Amino acid sequence: MKKDNWISKETLCQLFEDKNPESLKQFGGKDGILTKLDTTLTDGLTLRDVEERIQFYGSNVIPEPESRSFFDFVWDALQDQTLIVLMVAAATEIAVGIYQAIRVNDKMELLDGCCIIVAILIVVTIGSTSDYQKQIQFKKLNSFGKSQKSLTVVRNGANIQIPQDRLLVGDILIIQTGLVIPADGVLLEGFQVQVDESTMTGESHMIDKDLERDFFLLSGTNIVNGVGKMIVLAVGLDSLFGKSLLSLEVPAEETPLQQKLSKLADSIANVAIYLAVSMTLLLTVVYFISNSTLPDSVTVTQDLINLVILAITIVVVAVPEGLPLAVTLSLAHATVQMLKDNNLVRNLASCETMGNATTICSDKTGTLTLNKMTVVQGIVAAEQFSQDANKTPSNLKNTVDADLLKFTCSSLNINSTAAESRTKEGEIIMEGSKTEIALLHFTESLGFKYVSDREQSTILDLFPFSSETKRMSCKIELNISESLATKLNIKLSSTSTTQVLFVKGASEVVLKDCTFGVDNEGNIIPITQALRSSYENLITKYAKDALRTIAAAYSSENSNDLVLLGIFGIQDPLRDEVPLAVANCQSAGVVVRMVTGDSAPTARAIARGC
Repeated sequence: MKKDNWISKETLCQLFEDKNPESLKQFGGKDGILTKLDTTLTDGLTLRDVEERIQFYGSNVIPEPESRSFFDFVWDALQDQTLIVLMVAAATEIAVGIYQAIRVNDKMELLDGCCIIVAILIVVTIGSTSDYQKQIQFKKLNSFGKSQKSLTVVRNGANIQIPQDRLLVGDILIIQTGLVIPADGVLLEGFQVQVDESTMTGESHMIDKDLERDFFLLSGTNIVNGVGKMIVLAVGLDSLFGKSLLSLEVPAEETPLQQKLSKLADSIANVAIYLAVSMTLLLTVVYFISNSTLPDSVTVTQDLINLVILAITIVVVAVPEGLPLAVTLSLAHATVQMLKDNNLVRNLASCETMGNATTICSDKTGTLTLNKMTVVQGIVAAEQFSQDANKTPSNLKNTVDADLLKFTCSSLNINSTAAESRTKEGEIIMEGSKTEIALLHFTESLGFKYVSDREQSTILDLFPFSSETKRMSCKIELNISESLATKLNIKLSSTSTTQVLFVKGASEVVLKDCTFGVDNEGNIIPITQALRSSYENLITKYAKDALRTIAAAYSSENSNDLVLLGIFGIQDPLRDEVPLAVANCQSAGVVVRMVTGDSAPTARAIARGC
């Protein structure tokens, strides 16, 4: 299809201004939009018309704020109230110096005023140069950061990763929990999709998205639950988020130190002027009282000018010209020291703000830990495994029924949103939750790859993981052996298929809902109070070893009872530098708090390691 038949970007943008589901009918519904944008749900865009689309619809790039020149920073620095008082004092002192130099023929009278100007120049130069250099560094860092943001889209029939700024109108974007939507679009396919639209609407409650009533997905909003696919209809400045950014102008706020210095400058100026005026009036009165016979008018004028000069000198002396210089030098030194610790400070004043921090809240996964997860311990069908030589996961092949082991691995492979994708360099990588990736690596080590399991099953419904339920489930149709179906009390159809609900989530949550388990032969066994206590003790032991625990279970269509298949302990090692960094913070009086969704014993174990 030629671009002459494409929908204009103005028309597409209007869809999100109205947010009326009926407005799609003018294009023939969602299928009509797919056709008019020359894309499909399964194959996505073709690579041949990428450049043409960028020219027609624009790119997903929000222009950076215009870079400020060095002289802009100089002008900002000169707006400091303390410097303004100093500049007034310098101008006054130079004027007085010129008068005195002419009167007594001594050029040294200009020295005081020139020294104040030099101090002002040093303060302005250091501050402006530092902020200007940091602007350049932040621009480079921002460009690098944007290049690292990748999205998964469907192009030429394959899931590929692309940088966020290469997203195009017509792209089929894969969405999942945690994604900040990078462009405006329409939901084409999804399971339990919920969106936090507070950034756009101010409403804090979650919005349920479906394929009939509310399928508009807005840029800048956050997917808090669900998975699916959307078609991108507006990018860059044409998106609602882009338009909102253009309308925002946030004035810079003064830091606490700047506020105190401004208040000090005002106080010094007011007190100095008050004292100067009072002294001038007092000395003038004393002058006329002490001279019963006044000299000639020239002498009187000269004496009064000397009194004014004395008052001005008091004002100049009262202004601390070294204070701004001392503050600027100390902040510049702090910036350099923080840079050595790989902390890039954009504005000098930010160092002073950071110095007031009393608490640091840190995420656990990927911040305190390496985010390289591996299944290291667990139990499958009452058979435990670990890293010990005689209990490795591979030994499960010898101790657990083969069909049951395959069924358990299938539950982990199918009930997952992790999958392979290609980077722009063509490299195949695993994408998705690190926990799910660890479980897929575990099943692969046992010889059961997720691709074949997903190809041989049909997903009927999907309930993605959420922080509220701490579990995810999927209802599927798959083939299993008749002997295993008999043992697991699963009813088979005439085609040897059955519908099963696979459940996976936080071990303590899943175990609580399970009434049965399985033994290593595949037979269903009731979870007695003693057996439940042993599972709970095992979970607590894993948590104390700083392992994240995940449980897998299933229920069949002829029974609502949840049957436990296994519990898995996943290790995410601490970063080597974390203990020292935490110790340094604590010695400086800064409290470090860890934020995590893991169980309390796991959190305590990680905290003890820090």
